[in-house]
Amino acid sequence: MFWKSATNDAEPQLRGAYSITRRLMVFNILAALIILLTTVGYLYYGLVLSLEQEDRLYLTKKIEVVRSVLREHPHDSAAVQREIELQGDVQFTRFFIRVLDAKGDVFVQTRNALFAPSIEAFPDPVAADMLSEQGKRMQFHDGQASYLMSAWADDARAGGKRWVVQAALDLSHEAGILRRYRIKVELVVMAGILICGTVGFWIARRSMRPMRLLTRTLQRVRATKLSERLDANRLPSELTVFAASFNDMLDRLEDSFNRLTRFSTDLAHELRTPINNLRGEAEVSLSKARTAEEYRQIIESSIEEYEHLSHMIESLLFIAKAEGTDIAIQRSEFSAEKEILAVLDYYDAYIDEKKITISFTGSAVLSADPMLFRRVMTNVLSNAFRYTPAGGRVTVTVTRAPDGEVKIAVIDTGVGIAAADIDQIFNRFYRGSAAKKLVSRGTGLGLAIVKSIMDLHGGNIKIASKPSEGTTVALTFPASPLDKITKM
Repeated sequence: MFWKSATNDAEPQLRGAYSITRRLMVFNILAALIILLTTVGYLYYGLVLSLEQEDRLYLTKKIEVVRSVLREHPHDSAAVQREIELQGDVQFTRFFIRVLDAKGDVFVQTRNALFAPSIEAFPDPVAADMLSEQGKRMQFHDGQASYLMSAWADDARAGGKRWVVQAALDLSHEAGILRRYRIKVELVVMAGILICGTVGFWIARRSMRPMRLLTRTLQRVRATKLSERLDANRLPSELTVFAASFNDMLDRLEDSFNRLTRFSTDLAHELRTPINNLRGEAEVSLSKARTAEEYRQIIESSIEEYEHLSHMIESLLFIAKAEGTDIAIQRSEFSAEKEILAVLDYYDAYIDEKKITISFTGSAVLSADPMLFRRVMTNVLSNAFRYTPAGGRVTVTVTRAPDGEVKIAVIDTGVGIAAADIDQIFNRFYRGSAAKKLVSRGTGLGLAIVKSIMDLHGGNIKIASKPSEGTTVALTFPASPLDKITKM
């Protein structure tokens, strides 16, 4: 098992051993090699075909001249011999022509002992009334390469003689040309690979500069330094999407880290008070002997603190689950009016005690989780009742928009919220200055829970308030899926 684990751990390192710069350089060299080999191969093949075409045309021309002489001087071998000798060309140092009679005997031939292919080495002759356009390339035992052609030659007179003209061309000169060409081609290929490798490495290094910039930026990112951002203007277009996504990720991380830091600080602050109260009460109770009634009062006071801590912990767990999308929403169709009236009934005694006037209007069928909806209305209405002075008024309206959205507004005539507190009112443990003066005890988690539930439903919450005039909480729930299907 250890060996298998070690092997698997090593595989990613092996796959990533070669840098992108090196890979780009290798690919550039391979591409240049393929292009160079293809180009020089095509040129070399074209040169070979061109030389072969010239050889064919050269021998065809020589054979045609000999044919003409044979037709004019069919019995004058000396004249034919002179013409053959005149066919030599300084361009080709080894050129050979042989004329055979009808019996296959040599009539005349070039006097060149160093280059004289045998009669059997030549291909079959072609007809006399057509030019020879076919030849035969042959490699002899001594390494000598030759181009051979053979054609019939007829006397123009009736009953005239018939000959076979054999022409051969030594290709040693062409072999030298091709050999020198191959040497030059090899030098060009090696020089091309060297140049392409050098240029490719320079281009790859220059092209990887944005990646090095990204690496340096990423290396500067720390838990204590999340303000680093990538400058998309300095990056190529291919990396702008990556830069935007990375910056967006850093924004989310920085926001989450800041919220976590604030949450930890607020949590420590909020827990400190009830724990200190519990500890103080316990120390006081142990300072001297007390009666059973005194111990009972201390325990009752401690139970209140325990309930406060329990409520705070449950609220925090709910918010954590909601933000982590661990809560499954059980949507159903229900009457918003019925659920709101049920919550108002729960606060009847409290409303009567503070002599608060309640006004409720509107109705709508809502698609949401009934339990979570009731928790939203409980938190919103409890805040409205708590921060509305005696004799105040709380108004609840329910409306249904043409697009199917359900809007619920809770309007109170309470102490209101300062403008500086509006933007932070949904933060955990945050309580406005007016709220702290009016109600000393509170967790500051009610609206944070409401915000989390509305986010789970895809809705939103907005608050408008003026100090000493009251607060309006507007809840918007999205349209029911059945309404969307009906409209489609």
